[in-house]
Amino acid sequence: LAPAFCGRGAQAAELLRILNGAEAPALVAISGAPGSGKSRLLAEALRRQRLLYAAGRGPALEVLEGDPRALLDAGEGGEKLDDAAVAILHELEQRGERRRQVVVLELDDPLAQRLACFALRGDVAGVLFVCEVTPASKELALLGEQGGSLALVEVPPLDHIAATQLLVSMLG
Repeated sequence: LAPAFCGRGAQAAELLRILNGAEAPALVAISGAPGSGKSRLLAEALRRQRLLYAAGRGPALEVLEGDPRALLDAGEGGEKLDDAAVAILHELEQRGERRRQVVVLELDDPLAQRLACFALRGDVAGVLFVCEVTPASKELALLGEQGGSLALVEVPPLDHIAATQLLVSMLG
């Protein structure tokens, strides 16, 4: 059982607005210190979006997490990073014709970095890429240098009231 979701309502609402928006950015970077709740925030926003979809008030999304190479057929994409990225983007665009795609990237992977750069250049339609970064990370600096359609959702430390609520929920 996951602990209660505490102290991140504004950030969850911002992510939910992006997930449900017709004019979403190409890439969302969730920025916060290690252990600040970036993954939990994303999970909560996706949970809320699924509830909106079930109630007929949000779009259908296909969320892809893990290694993006799983989208490739065996042997497809070659050995070059750009070839693999282009093959993955092509597959995502085809899937996007049926249902909007949300792809969670781990930016310590060079292929994921390449996909993020392609997204920021505007090479992908109908796909929202989401990544988690720390404020001083080289990945965040790389994304900022690319320009393009980037939304930054910052996850500050919990205030003492929210931290207390979280601890109480964890202790039962």
